[in-house]
Amino acid sequence: MCSNFTPRPPAGDAASEAVRDWLETQSRVVSYWREVLIAAGGELELVGALDAHADFLAAAARRRSAEIPSLQ
Repeated sequence: MCSNFTPRPPAGDAASEAVRDWLETQSRVVSYWREVLIAAGGELELVGALDAHADFLAAAARRRSAEIPSLQ
């Protein structure tokens, strides 16, 4: 069944908070897969890539809009 419903994004500060929550969740997901990869004897380069990505996501979640460079 096809739906024409498009969820309305939260406004202003609520949208920013939702994005920060999403970034924090993604950081935890990446950390989980890092642990799975280590337990399975995965490649160290891939573990390092996951570490860097988790760090990036966590740092992005902590930023405030004034700290984010403009795209213009």
